Amino acid sequence: MMCGERGYDKVYNTKCAEWGCWCYRQSGSRCGRSEVEQVTRKQLESYRSMKQEISEIQYALTHLGEGDSVLGSSVINDYRRGYPVPQAVVGVDWERLEWQKKHYEKRIYVLQEQCDAIERYVEEDIADSLTRRIFRMYFLEGRTQKEIGKFIHMDRSTVSRKLNALAQ
Repeated sequence: MMCGERGYDKVYNTKCAEWGCWCYRQSGSRCGRSEVEQVTRKQLESYRSMKQEISEIQYALTHLGEGDSVLGSSVINDYRRGYPVPQAVVGVDWERLEWQKKHYEKRIYVLQEQCDAIERYVEEDIADSLTRRIFRMYFLEGRTQKEIGKFIHMDRSTVSRKLNALAQ
């Protein structure tokens, strides 16, 4: 049984009426969520990378304009002598600076929406408390299966089975 509901305007952050899930999809695309599946293992594994990328982009955004990254050059014709003489002009390319700023802000927004959808999936859609804790520690916090096993007093293989049972 599939949801098939159309998405809304927000990217990766749509509440599905039939299943009650927070769908991880592009706006306007169909949900495609079955009863068990919502977020793929690949998306869960990319969570930490996305968080790191957000930090890197925020750093780049705060240091935007430092150095030569937004300097531009152009050639104009100087007519003061009565005929065109090419002159080089160097300065800040304000259009490029604004474009980079908007590009970084948009990328941060999309990544943050994806991370929020993954966090909601782990916290709201996994009913079993133990499985939710294992998912949180493994995918969101980045702990190894061995560390999780020691923490919750289970074998590593049991932790692996719990992870594989739900995240396929």
